[in-house]
Amino acid sequence: MNNLKIISTVLLITFFSFFNISNAKSETLQVSDVLLDVDILRNKEVNVRGFFMSLGTLAYIYEQAGSMNFIMVETKNAPREDRKYLLKNCGGGCTIILNGKLSESFGLITLNLNGIIK
Repeated sequence: MNNLKIISTVLLITFFSFFNISNAKSETLQVSDVLLDVDILRNKEVNVRGFFMSLGTLAYIYEQAGSMNFIMVETKNAPREDRKYLLKNCGGGCTIILNGKLSESFGLITLNLNGIIK
């Protein structure tokens, strides 16, 4: 009887954990969530909250200002209005929620920006 309870509990926790990650599009994730769950989130559309900074054409979203946990952000396919907002308002850094599709190449995780969540 105890084994059945333990198995049932493990199955429920696993199901709801997977359900939460698979519905990440509607949930806002932190950078650390993406880094930890990249194998599940790769090629999925997600919302990520963090501290955005750019230098020329290089853009990153960090867990928070001063953090070394980051995701590279590819902005070239985002709407012009969103790219302009990032250039004018976030060049020196800003806290923001970004929406995009995650990819990974050679261990570098990239968020291909679809837009800004306002």
